[in-house]
Amino acid sequence: MKRLIIFCLILSFIFTTESVKKKKNKIPTTHQKSEWLFPVGSQLGTRSDTDAQKFRQQLEDDSPGAGIIPLNLPHQRRTRHEGCEPPYCLSYMDEGDSYFYLCNGGSGDTTAVVFQPLAPCTIEEVYVQWFSAGLVTAFGADYGSASEISPNGDCYDIPGGSTNLSPIGTIRTTPTTNLIPEYISDWSDEALVDIGGTFQVGNDPDSSQVPPFVIALVKQGDTPQPLAMYNGVTGRTETYTWFGGPWNANDPGLWGSLNQAIDLMMAVRVSYEDAPPICTPSQLSNTYLTSGPRTLKADCFDDIGTDQMGITPDDNLTLFISRNGVITDSLTLADATPYDIDQYGNGTWQFDLDYLAVAGDEISYRFRLISDYGMFSYSQWYFFDVLAPINPDADLLFIADGTSDYYVGGYEQTAEQNGYVYEVWNTNQNNGIDSSVINHGWSNIIMYGWGTSIVPVVVTQDDHGFDIFIASGGNLMLIDQDWFYGIDLIPYPLELILIPGDPAYDWFGIASAFSDPDDDDNQNNGGAGDTMLVSLLLNLPNLELHHGEYGTNNWGDFLTPGTAEPIYQGMNTGEIFGVRQDNGLNKTAFFSFMADASADSLEDGTVFYTQEFYNFMSYFLDWLEIDSPPHVEIISGPEWTIYNQSAQEIQASVSDNENDPFTVALEYSVDDAEWLSVDMVEIQPGIFSGWIPGQNTGYHIQYRVAATDDDGTFRTPSQWYNVYSSTSDVLFVLNSEMSQADYPGMYYLYDEYGTGDLWLWPDFWTGSVTTELLELYNIVFDITTTRTWVDFTDHYDVVQEWLSEGGKRYFLAGDETFGLVNGTWADEDFSAGSFFYDMGVAHSYNDLAAGGTSELNAVENDLISGDLYNDIQALGDGSVLMYDPGYEVGTTNYLDGFEPSDEAIPFLFDEASGHVVGAHKQWPNGNRTIFCGFDPLSLNSSPTYVWWGASESGITKKSLDWFFQGDCSTGDLNGDGLVNVLDVVLAVACILGTVEDGACGCDFNFIEPFDVLDIVILVAWILG
Repeated sequence: MKRLIIFCLILSFIFTTESVKKKKNKIPTTHQKSEWLFPVGSQLGTRSDTDAQKFRQQLEDDSPGAGIIPLNLPHQRRTRHEGCEPPYCLSYMDEGDSYFYLCNGGSGDTTAVVFQPLAPCTIEEVYVQWFSAGLVTAFGADYGSASEISPNGDCYDIPGGSTNLSPIGTIRTTPTTNLIPEYISDWSDEALVDIGGTFQVGNDPDSSQVPPFVIALVKQGDTPQPLAMYNGVTGRTETYTWFGGPWNANDPGLWGSLNQAIDLMMAVRVSYEDAPPICTPSQLSNTYLTSGPRTLKADCFDDIGTDQMGITPDDNLTLFISRNGVITDSLTLADATPYDIDQYGNGTWQFDLDYLAVAGDEISYRFRLISDYGMFSYSQWYFFDVLAPINPDADLLFIADGTSDYYVGGYEQTAEQNGYVYEVWNTNQNNGIDSSVINHGWSNIIMYGWGTSIVPVVVTQDDHGFDIFIASGGNLMLIDQDWFYGIDLIPYPLELILIPGDPAYDWFGIASAFSDPDDDDNQNNGGAGDTMLVSLLLNLPNLELHHGEYGTNNWGDFLTPGTAEPIYQGMNTGEIFGVRQDNGLNKTAFFSFMADASADSLEDGTVFYTQEFYNFMSYFLDWLEIDSPPHVEIISGPEWTIYNQSAQEIQASVSDNENDPFTVALEYSVDDAEWLSVDMVEIQPGIFSGWIPGQNTGYHIQYRVAATDDDGTFRTPSQWYNVYSSTSDVLFVLNSEMSQADYPGMYYLYDEYGTGDLWLWPDFWTGSVTTELLELYNIVFDITTTRTWVDFTDHYDVVQEWLSEGGKRYFLAGDETFGLVNGTWADEDFSAGSFFYDMGVAHSYNDLAAGGTSELNAVENDLISGDLYNDIQALGDGSVLMYDPGYEVGTTNYLDGFEPSDEAIPFLFDEASGHVVGAHKQWPNGNRTIFCGFDPLSLNSSPTYVWWGASESGITKKSLDWFFQGDCSTGDLNGDGLVNVLDVVLAVACILGTVEDGACGCDFNFIEPFDVLDIVILVAWILG
């Protein structure tokens, strides 16, 4: 069974139509060495990971307002339409790539998909996949006036309803109404949509000027709903599906992208003349093989020429092979052998792809093809990774084939609970499996999933290396309720007869089977089936399957044992659902049901496995007699970042389920150097301790624990920590999702109009701060600007404690800070002793403006905004200071205002409300703090545009200047570490105005500017 995970995107089509400032894409020109540290760890995922939860989260990130509803639908048998194969098929998605359907629009709403053919061609047929039935009108057209803003049809960055430039140009066929009868999820004949004829694209003589074309669909009601694919699965950052019609009637324009995240499941069959041949290589799985050759099959096609041949050895066809992006070899058709070709030479050709690599390398390959007239075409790059097992001495391999978001790790959990070391191979993430993985050296393979395609049932199916594994004495256990469905041979009610030579008979002892028995004539529930399974063996538990709780359907198959021993029988049907056999050479077992559906759930929806499931797995782990190295788990040790150079203790729990003697070692690596090892000692039964020697600041340390017995060695996954090293006097905290590696996170101290560099390179930090981190700094900038909300952390109790020490410099800015802290966005009073009151805020006003853009007023002669006031006045054209985060940082938020406390000095006001939005404060304990209810990078002016957020008179630059001025709390006006007559001289110069601006911010009587009283105070300080 091919199970589709399908989601409903309820698209709100709410987009901003404001222009967006182009992001900075250059690193500032010069900088000191600066660490880029995160307070939390990260884990890399694979590019082919198709976990539905990740789709859901990423789609929510990409598409605000999109609701996503997972559905489990009855399976559909797929029959590929042979007329829509390369090179004749244009599509952005493979046949089985649909994961969503679109609940968009109503009658009259139109989707238009733009295609770019390789060469002049005739549009022959169109195929569309659907979730629901309904009426739709379809036609073909030239690409229209939207080409002015998107020459190739990509509308990824064109919001819905933002333009009146239409993708639909001259209509080339007769618009034709189609009845979509049902759910259709492939390119079969049922998916064929009548567009009202064929049409030609491009001029034959000039093949270099082939224009795009459009296939348009106009809905005649709320349905039909087309299937679509999410770009996050394929890594694409473009979409060619436009949307227009009544839904957009209230927007500034009628057209734009349907949604950045998707393209429709649409395929167009075309016919070319004089185009290059096209070869589509197969996708090879990741592998343990460090050298080739590996067999590569490719579907190669060419038009039938005057010689009545398509593909011939004379065709200009080259297969390039690359290692880590560097081409290492090439093959031609002369190096290939026919595998399955027709009388014209078109079909599948086989190549031996050779390479030499090490674990961690990426091997990629693609075809280049040239027509007789010199026209080039290329296949896309395909790749596979050369891997190495994480636990090479394990005796047990789990293969997950066809699992999805329903699976929550039950098989591995049981092995871990029983102390077995294992390896896992996920075929979805690794594009399949090959013999190097199956036959790496483990004696036991337990395979689970839904609808495996890698274990052959009958002798005519391809095998990936299980035959070698079985012949070598390997034990194989397969748990899959749709194994027989995958071969698509004998549908119910016919019986699948198995004979000697068929793997299902030879390996598992099965004589016959019924695939997906439908005893109750209801195709939507998997038939009556059996969810109450009775054990036929002593100590093997009965199983009750709860598919509804687990998010699956019941499609259990009936088995007739041949040489196998029956071990599970359905309570309702009396049919056999599980068999095993032990022939003395190896052991095998097969279960035609989903054992991990022996699950239940809590009221909050959390799924958990029943004890019977764990007992079932424990029984067979014991029956297989698996050898295992000791099992190790690190239970304590440093993580992420430490702030000292002392030795670090690591403790681990170690057990051996066979009670063999073993040794335990702590292994560590400093800055990716060679791994060093120290012995660990048992400090209590099963608990071992070891110490990593103290390391210097700035070092990155990885560590793991290895335990060894006669069965081999098991190493835990590596953990790491950094010994933090401060490289700057300033810590710059991004308390949000922003990254310090790009715009806008890096640019808050940016000098746009001078050096093109930062005014000062700070130490960047993302996320929550700690007491240990703050102790390394006296100057901290803290930015809370956010568009995701969820990455903010309330760490202000830690900051307040740091400020209580005195002599600190602290800058806090963001237009949602009050609301992020209280979680309600309600205005509130702050009492003495609270964090915000200490910062100079007596009362908050959340979200002042009616929109994201606000006029602000700077304060003349203020030490923070005085220069900004002067520079705006100097423009001389009536320009005003604007707060414009939508334009500057791409986040439209409303700034916050406040009533300052008596000690705080306002330096910026909101024009509309009159409320203070920025204030600075000199504390009695020597602190200097600044609070901004806005994003400081988002200041510009209008009508004369100046980016004041990145200018020398900007708020962050003037705050930085103030923070570095002499220390009023000590009397050290010139910052030389002494309080003496030189400080008096500087004070006199400040009064006379003979020093540069910025040198006289240390005002001892807190009344700007400097006066004689400041000198009196300073002299008294010197005299004690």
